[in-house]
Amino acid sequence: MNFAPKILIIFSIVIFVFSFGQTTPPIQDSVDIIPVWKVNEIKNIKVKSTTTDIVNNKKTIAKYQYDAHFKILKVDENGYDVEWLFTNAIISKGGDFVVEDNIFSKLENQRILIRISNTGKFVELINRETLQKKTHMIVDELIAKEKNPKIKTEYQIVKALISIKDGFNNTLLKPIGLYYFYFGNHVKLYQKQHNNVTLPNPFDDEVFSAEEIVEMTQLSSDHSSLTIETSKKVPNDKVKKSYINLLTKTKPDQAKQIIQPFKNSEFEFSEKRKQIIDLKNNTVTSGIFNTIMKIGPHSRTSLWEIEGL
Repeated sequence: MNFAPKILIIFSIVIFVFSFGQTTPPIQDSVDIIPVWKVNEIKNIKVKSTTTDIVNNKKTIAKYQYDAHFKILKVDENGYDVEWLFTNAIISKGGDFVVEDNIFSKLENQRILIRISNTGKFVELINRETLQKKTHMIVDELIAKEKNPKIKTEYQIVKALISIKDGFNNTLLKPIGLYYFYFGNHVKLYQKQHNNVTLPNPFDDEVFSAEEIVEMTQLSSDHSSLTIETSKKVPNDKVKKSYINLLTKTKPDQAKQIIQPFKNSEFEFSEKRKQIIDLKNNTVTSGIFNTIMKIGPHSRTSLWEIEGL
């Protein structure tokens, strides 16, 4: 039984998170990434995603892009109410697509209302119930029309995930989480922050332990812009052990036969982020979020790119 492709689908959904590790006290050549936004202020963004799957040496590439903007609706001492709108969605031609991207494209011009803290951290999705109801209807229609059993199963997986609070955020609000990822943190030039963090484990109930490294690699002389990078990586042997344990539990009577092809295979679970932030205008100039999950001959690389306009 081939578990890897389905596992990669789940991985690409649950990996996304909205915050990173500890912060450090203020020191020289350091900045606080704190937004100061006004009511009716609008920020325009372009978002692109590229998902590359390799299964038994066969490569497929799915591309998706759209325009977006967010508008500040309310400002108070605790934070901001923000409206996001996504428009002009374009899914790659040729039939290859990621199911959650296809679902999200059906939410064009749908108001997404979120709450952001006074430091710029994502707090909550205000109109969650409305969006969940509409999204469930969209997914049900897609499932009813889909003739490919594999794609139908993927839609069903996504439907289950978006029924959960965090699952909806992680599945469909990735670009929003990416945009606000570094806000609310304090960073120092050339000083690497080493944090012990956890990442979701698609093979087991136990999360993966990982090391996170955060570093501001560039800061303008007038402190008006910066470049910040983050990397996370799970030890390869931990990924391999967890996956083999899954195979063993699922098919104990065929364990040796199933495990054999993976004994000398490569395993990887890692992610990298990078953003250039305009501190003067409180905007993200550009950003990338790249994740890799490799399970022997099967791998998925997901690349998200955002560009401030």
